[in-house]
Order: sequence, then C-alpha cells, then structure tokens
Amino acid sequence: MGFLDRLRGKGRGGGSRGQGAAPSRSPRRGDSPGGSGEAETPSIRLRSLALGTLFSHLVQGGSYEFLDLGPAIGSNVQFLARYVKSVRVGDLHGTLTGTTPRNVERALDELTPAGTYHGVLAWDLLNYLDAEELQTAAAALARSVAPGGYLLAVIHYTAQMPGEPLRFRISDEETLTYHEPRTTRPAPRYPQRTLEQAFGALELEHSYLLKAGLQEYLFVRE
Repeated sequence: MGFLDRLRGKGRGGGSRGQGAAPSRSPRRGDSPGGSGEAETPSIRLRSLALGTLFSHLVQGGSYEFLDLGPAIGSNVQFLARYVKSVRVGDLHGTLTGTTPRNVERALDELTPAGTYHGVLAWDLLNYLDAEELQTAAAALARSVAPGGYLLAVIHYTAQMPGEPLRFRISDEETLTYHEPRTTRPAPRYPQRTLEQAFGALELEHSYLLKAGLQEYLFVRE
C-alpha cells in the first residue's frame, strides 16, 4: 500500500482506494513554528514552469503512480491525490546515512522498480550528490520511469546553494513555495550536458531558467 493510500484512509474510515491510517512520525525540522528550521524564515513563492508542464500532461482522477524523493509533506500528497493513484515518498536526503555511490544505490534500490512511475519528483536533491553519486542516482531513477513518464529535477546555478535540500510545497499546478534557507554551501552547478548524460535513458523535454537561482529540468521517457 502506498503512502497516498494510507493517507486517504486516515479520517475516512477506509474506502475502496485506501485503508487504515497514515503512520505517525516524529516532527521534522520546519514542520511547526516551534522548530528550529525553515518555519522561522520567510516563505518564497516560485512559479514552476516544469511542474506546470508536467501537470498539463495529466488528467485529474488518473491512475498515475508518482515517486516523491522529498520528505513526507502531507499537503503535497493531498494535492497530488487529485491526479494520481499512489505516491511513494522516498525522503532520500533523510534516508541516506552518508552519501557514497553504494549508499545511494541501496537507498534507491527498493524505491525504483523498473518502469513504474508516471512522475518522479527529484526536486533539488541531485545537488547534494557528487558526480559519481549523481550517475548512480540518475541511472536508478531513469530506470523507474514508465514509458511516457516524467522526471522533474531542480539545479542550483548560483555559486552557493542552501545548506540542505529545500522543502518544496505545491501550492497549485504551477506554483511552489519554500522557506529561505538559513545556511548555504558551495553548489556543484551541474551543467545540462552532465545531467543529460546521467539520465541517458531519458530525453530532456524542457529546461527552464528561473530568477530564484534555480534551473528546472523536465525529462521524459519516450
């Protein structure tokens, strides 16, 4: 049963597409105003052209399956529920206990069955992998995209990037919000050619340069 199925069961008394309740979890940094993370910093709205393009290829109530590599954000899952049958939340950054190619491979192994997902939301996680880890992650993620499916990735093109991956929240089909980071670190600034080579099995459909120091990439499996 996917995360979305469990979430649907919560508060509905079960149903044809979801049973049981979502598992409880300890609060994560930034989940509440009392935390020490992103909730204490200003919120930034971002028009996401790649997300808008992705949703333009979906119909509400579809039977799509998605992989979200970010943390479990209930509002994101609820928004995606309008379109998809199930969402698998990977929380890749929180799962990794030290980034090595082998650790990345292990973390993604169970998350990336071949040809499963109609949409993969990698957000800005690739920026936090070195070149070898990027190759490992991209190969696994590309493998998991179903024919006609999409993968969205965000690259920081400025010299500095947030100290930790941004926690993107979906406001609508083409708007994201995130909180201004408290800390920064050098960005690898992966060029388009590097990403295209890493996601060799996928085609780059669109690339959007945004004013927020971000560049969006939307890959597709033809």
